[in-house]
Amino acid sequence: MIWQGVSTYGSAVINLPENGSCALPIRTFIPPGKTPEQPASQARTGRSPTGAPLAALQRQADTSPGARSLAVLQQRADHVAQREGGDEDEENAAPAQETVIVSMDGDKIGSIYFGDGRIRTTHGKGPEDDRGKQRNIHRFNIDREAAAKDFKRDRKAKKTPRKKLNWYIRDRLEAGTPDWARDGEVTDPASAPADAPDGRKLLEYYDVDPVSEQDTGRRVHPSRGAAVQITRPAADIQTLKDAVALVDESLSASANNRAFFGKILADGSAMKSEIRMPEEVDAEMTEKALKSLTRCAEALAEAVGWDLSKKSTDGRKTYTDYVKKCADAGRDAMRAAREAAKMARDVSYRAAHVVDVKLEIRAKNAAAKASDTEKAAEAVHATLLSDFAKFRGKWGG
Repeated sequence: MIWQGVSTYGSAVINLPENGSCALPIRTFIPPGKTPEQPASQARTGRSPTGAPLAALQRQADTSPGARSLAVLQQRADHVAQREGGDEDEENAAPAQETVIVSMDGDKIGSIYFGDGRIRTTHGKGPEDDRGKQRNIHRFNIDREAAAKDFKRDRKAKKTPRKKLNWYIRDRLEAGTPDWARDGEVTDPASAPADAPDGRKLLEYYDVDPVSEQDTGRRVHPSRGAAVQITRPAADIQTLKDAVALVDESLSASANNRAFFGKILADGSAMKSEIRMPEEVDAEMTEKALKSLTRCAEALAEAVGWDLSKKSTDGRKTYTDYVKKCADAGRDAMRAAREAAKMARDVSYRAAHVVDVKLEIRAKNAAAKASDTEKAAEAVHATLLSDFAKFRGKWGG
C-alpha cells in the first residue's frame, strides 16, 4: 500500500524523572482529503479542537530552552532536506558570488578589471568606465624598481630609444617575460593571486582607437596597486557598474566621486569599506598640490640667487619667462589645494545617506588631514610669492 498525505508538526510534554518536563516536537500525519485544520483524530471522533488530546498537549507545550533547541534542530533538518531536494526558498538561498580582478593598494580597491576594460572607482580624476574601449589587453604584476634599474642600464648602454620607463616596460613585455615580471600575465581572475605580491604593482598595456593621425593608439597604464582576485556578492559588483554609470563629465572629479560613492551607500554595499571615500581622495589631492607647489617654490628660491647681469636681453627674457611660469604653476597648485581641502570638509553628500561610525571617522580624519596640508601649502605659497617679488625686483619680468 502506498500512503499519500501531508504532515504537520506539534509538540507534546514529556515528564522526565530528574529534569522536569520538556516539550518534544510531534509530527502528525494527515490522510488525503483532510486538512491541517481537520486532523485525522478529529475526523474519526468528531471531537472539537479544544477537546482533542493532541490539542491539549499542544496548549501545555513547554517553552524551555531544551524544547526550543529541538525545534531549531528540526527546522535545520527541514532546511537541509529542502536544499538537497532543490526546492529551497529563494529568499533563504545564499547570494550569487562573482570573482573579478581588482587593483589593490593596501586594503583599498582602485579599479575593477574585465575582459574588455576596467571600471575606475573614486580617483583624483574621478571614476571612469573604460569597458568596451580597449583591445589587445595585457596585464602583469611587475617589480617596478627592478624594471627601472634595467631601464637605466639600457639607457646608458643605448640599448633602448625609450625616454620613459612605462614604454620601456611595454617593449620588454612584448619581447618576452623579464625576471621582474616572472609571475606571468594575469589573463583572468583565476590567474590573479589572492594576495598582493610583495613589491609588485600592476601594469597593463592595450590598444585603443587613435584620436589623431599622430596617435598610434597604443597605451600603457601603471596602477598604484597590485592585481589580485576577489570574490564578492554579484549584487555588489553590479552596484559598482551602476555607480560608474552616474558619472557626468560636465561635473568635477569630486562631484563624480560623491555620486559614485553615494550609490554604494544607497545600495548598502559592503564594498564601502574597500573603496576610498571622496574625502580621502580630496586629502590625497591636497597633498599632491602641496608637492607641486613645493617644487615651484624651490625653483623660485634658486632663481633669486641667479646673476643675469651678463645675459643678453633675449637670454634674460628666457629666464624671466621660466620664473613666471613657475610662479603661475605655484598659484595654480595653491588654488587646487584650497579647493581639495574645501571639498574634503564638505559633508552634504553624507547627510543624504546612512553613514556608519567607521565611515564618519574616516571622513573626518581625511578632512582634518586635508586642512593641515592646506595650512602647510599656504606657508609655502607665501614664500614663493616673496621670492618671486624679489626676483622681479632685480630682473623684471
